[in-house]
This record gives sequence, structure tokens and C-alpha cells, in this order.
Amino acid sequence: MIARVRYSLKAEAAGGWIKFPVFAMAVFEKGDADTMERTVAWLEHRIELTASPSLFDPKPN
Repeated sequence: MIARVRYSLKAEAAGGWIKFPVFAMAVFEKGDADTMERTVAWLEHRIELTASPSLFDPKPN
């Protein structure tokens, strides 16, 4: 099964972190809400871990 889902996200400052709220909308099929919620939570977590500057104490180039 191929799900057709449109994801949108934005960056929000949250203290020393950057949060990336992700929103999903099924385009054609009526999908399983639980699967969509788990996918959105996974995406938010992965993006936050890879993109938030406070996680690794980055140094300017």
C-alpha cells in the first residue's frame, strides 16, 4: 500500500532547542490515524535530533 500524505512543518524556537512541528494530511486514501500520528511523532523527533543546535553545542565555522 502506498499512502499519499502531504506533510508540512515549521521551525519554532523553544529555549535552546528548535522544535519542528509536523502536520500530515492524507491526500487520497483514508489512512489509519494511529499510523499517521506515529509517523508524525517519529519525523518530529528525527528532525529535532538532527537539526537542533543545542544538542551538539556547535561552533561557528
